[in-house]
This record gives sequence, structure tokens and C-alpha cells, in this order.
Amino acid sequence: MTAQNDLEGTLGAWLHGDATTTPPPEPLARAIESTRSVRPRPALVALIGSSWIGAGETNVVRGGIANLRPGIAVISLAAALVVAVVLGATLVRSPVVGPGATSSPSASSSTSPSPAPTEAAGGDFGTPLPSYKTFANPAYGWSVSYNADWSVFDDPFLAGPHGVTQFVPWNAGQLFVLVGGPGAGAPKPCSGCGTFRSRAVDDLAVEVLEFLRLENVNPPASSELPRTIGRDSLDGEDARYGYQTYPPNGHDFPSRDFVFVAIHGRRQYVIVLTPNIADGAEADWFPKFAHDLRFTTP
Repeated sequence: MTAQNDLEGTLGAWLHGDATTTPPPEPLARAIESTRSVRPRPALVALIGSSWIGAGETNVVRGGIANLRPGIAVISLAAALVVAVVLGATLVRSPVVGPGATSSPSASSSTSPSPAPTEAAGGDFGTPLPSYKTFANPAYGWSVSYNADWSVFDDPFLAGPHGVTQFVPWNAGQLFVLVGGPGAGAPKPCSGCGTFRSRAVDDLAVEVLEFLRLENVNPPASSELPRTIGRDSLDGEDARYGYQTYPPNGHDFPSRDFVFVAIHGRRQYVIVLTPNIADGAEADWFPKFAHDLRFTTP
């Protein structure tokens, strides 16, 4: 103990400038001298609760850390903000994928298909429906609807017979409505030709078709002329519908005569179509025209 006390006293006196006694041994002196220009380095041992455990100069370093805490807090906050900004930018650029989050497909514009054009009733694409007018002949007790594109001539024969109305269709020759007086025959469609004499619808249909055959310049024989007559009705009245087909006779197409006949109120009603060119369509529209005829009170 005495030797140790002597050594500590010698070192303390030498370090504080009061060493006037014999310096320490050479190896110890060199070691002590080397520490004069070196600042003691802090040594953090442990942190328990709020107390630092250390010795000597370590307490000074503790105060320095305490002084640096506000600066460290600012730096930590700035770093946290930088990290938040970087993460935010990353999240904005990339889709969110995680529990409960699904990536939605990109929206695409879709054009509803346009409705396909539909064919107009009674015609081709873009063909307007025909318009109709009504012609009434109160003197002879009838009216009928007709295509507005047609022309109409009432009493076309100035010298008679009367009771004749002529329609001129755009796609056919001549269409006549022939109505006689009560108890008299319907007029024939020519000037000075008289009237039809039959008093039954079957006979009247044959008489009208025969008259039309004989009106040809070189009429074919009846045996060479196919003829069809069938039962029908006009405005609820018993009627007959008939037609006869002519051979081509030097032409590339046949032609036909069409008739409707009925007797109503003791009057004969005869509808006749003599087409210039039989295109086949008259077999459809001529019966429709006849079926639109209405009987009225003279």
C-alpha cells in the first residue's frame, strides 16, 4: 500500500505541474507523456432508465448528447419527411396492391353499334310508302281509294256512255270502273259500244272477258286463251275475279286482262284492267284496288 500511495502521489504531482521530485521510470513516463495531447474519448457504457453509467470525462459527453437532442430531432423529422415524400411518389406511380385492393382494368371507350337499317314496309330500302286519295262518284253510288300518283278521268267519253271512270296507273295501261243504272247493264269502256247484258255474276265475268278479247286487232281464239275465273267479294257483295293470258305473239312477254264484277242494288259494277305491259305486279295491286271499292247510296 505504501508503494502504491507513493506512485499515485508522484503521478499526481507530475501531471499537475508540481513534479519537482524524481520523474517516474522511463517506460511509465513515455506512456504518460503520450496522453497529454489526446482528448479523452467518451465511452457510453449503458442506458438504464434516464441515467448514464460512466466515469470521469464520460459525464461531459453525456451533457453534449443532451445538448444535441433538439438538432437530432429536427434532422430525424426532416429525414422522415423525405422518406414520406419518396414513398408517396412511389405509391402514386404504382398501383396499390395489397389485402382488399385489386387493380382495376383501364377504362375503354365503347361505341354502341348503330341499328341496322330495316326495310320499309311495301318497298325497298329508302322507298317511301305510297300515299292514297279517295275518288267518290255519288251519282253511281261508289267510292274507291287509289294511288295518289295516278291520274283520274271521270266520264272520259263525251258522247257516252256515262258511268265510266278511267284511272291511269303509272305502271299499267287502262283501268276502268264501269257502273250502270238500276236494272241496266254496266257500260262498255268504249264510245258507242253499248252495255253488258248479263244479269248473273258468273255470266257477267265471262261476257266482260270475251269483250276484251274481241277488242284486239287480231284476237286469238277462245280455245287458245287460258282463262281463270274465281269467287271473290266487293265490299261484302258476292263477286267474281277473272283474268285471261295472251300468248307472246311476237313479244318477249305475255299480257293479261283483269276483271272484277259484282251486282249491288240492281246495279252492275265492273272493274277492268287492260295492261300495256304485264310485269307481274298487277296481279297483286289490282285485287287490292278492287277490294278498296266501297258502295255508297246514290
